[in-house]
Amino acid sequence: MIILWAQMKGGHWSGMVEVEAHVVNIRNAVAADDEGLLKPLLKRWQDEACSQMVFGLPAVRAVINFKWDRWARPLMIIEFGCYVVWLLAFQIFLLLFQEEDLSKSLLELLESPYGFAILASEAVALLAMVPFVYLEVCTVIDFGPSRWLSTWNLINLITYILQVAIDVMHVGRLYVGSETLSLFIAAQCLLLWLRFQFFVRVFQPTKNAFVDTLQSILDDVKWSLLFLVLTMWGFAGAFYILFREDQAEFEEFNTIWHSWLTLFSFMMTGFEFGIFYDCSNPEAATILMVLYMFVVAVIFLNLLIGIMADSWKTAKENEGLRFLTSKAGVIDELEYTMPRWLKRRNPGWYPPYVHILRVNPESADEVEMDSMWTRHGAHPGDSILNDKSELNVKLTKLGKQLQANQIMLHEIKATLQQNGLAK
Repeated sequence: MIILWAQMKGGHWSGMVEVEAHVVNIRNAVAADDEGLLKPLLKRWQDEACSQMVFGLPAVRAVINFKWDRWARPLMIIEFGCYVVWLLAFQIFLLLFQEEDLSKSLLELLESPYGFAILASEAVALLAMVPFVYLEVCTVIDFGPSRWLSTWNLINLITYILQVAIDVMHVGRLYVGSETLSLFIAAQCLLLWLRFQFFVRVFQPTKNAFVDTLQSILDDVKWSLLFLVLTMWGFAGAFYILFREDQAEFEEFNTIWHSWLTLFSFMMTGFEFGIFYDCSNPEAATILMVLYMFVVAVIFLNLLIGIMADSWKTAKENEGLRFLTSKAGVIDELEYTMPRWLKRRNPGWYPPYVHILRVNPESADEVEMDSMWTRHGAHPGDSILNDKSELNVKLTKLGKQLQANQIMLHEIKATLQQNGLAK
């Protein structure tokens, strides 16, 4: 047991803190690939053969934190730097492409500094993408297509395909003035900024990781959302038929697709009864609209909000495990793609055993340190001072004291009985 002392500095205070020394008694737990602990656990978790809770076990968490602090975090910063170069180069290309003269050939484009800047930014973006393609290919080879398939990896694959397609169409002057190229560039711009969340979710524990949270919510509301869309489609068909004789005057219902989009707009922003009063069948149209707003806007929307709120609460409760799992996946990906000579030159990355220091939960003013870690990055209202874990630690300690006192009383009673002083 190690005891550390801290004094009051800068208006903050602390008392005596007891630090416990632990060791992960699994030999070569931090070894690379299948010889270590992380890769087999990741494969079993991806095959749904074990729970995500396994990454919260003290030994597994110690291995993850050791690898992350020792070498994975610096390598991840380098990867993030390459991604920033890719992102900025593409943004420059996007801004310059907006004013490009699409009638010029490639040689004519190179003659001007403006055209050279467009092609240079495009080339830099393509070169910055190459390391990520290499990492993706190695990951597919390592895990196989079935384990590789995930939301993040699909987003990555789409960005690679779009980047290559944009470069081929632009440099080759193929359909350069078409809407297809504009659509590709717009989609790539959105997805590249979306991939920023990948780095956010591993550099700090956050419950606002957009893609993970969105995926969790969609998994919970997908069937309710499908039923809502089908219900709206049924109402769209009904309005399309009611406005059959007024399609020339009311473009909102001249096709069933326009009818669905109009109802979606009504659901989100509201509507005016004037359009229904002026149609050929105002009574039926008005009654149908009131029924639609009650079923969809009142019942369905509130139902979806309730489901999403519950899903959001669940995502918040599991944020610590999701953070650890994300780091474990990144570590495994970097480890597999790392050159062997780099591993041989750094034997300190893979010691036989991992030694860690952990704050005694009963010290540090009775605040449980595991709770402090999981709350890092949370909303100020969810601070550890408001956490019930502090009370749990106190109750546990009090229970141990009562148990010890009870044992002592039994021993005293037994001694008195032996001496004939008690019945």
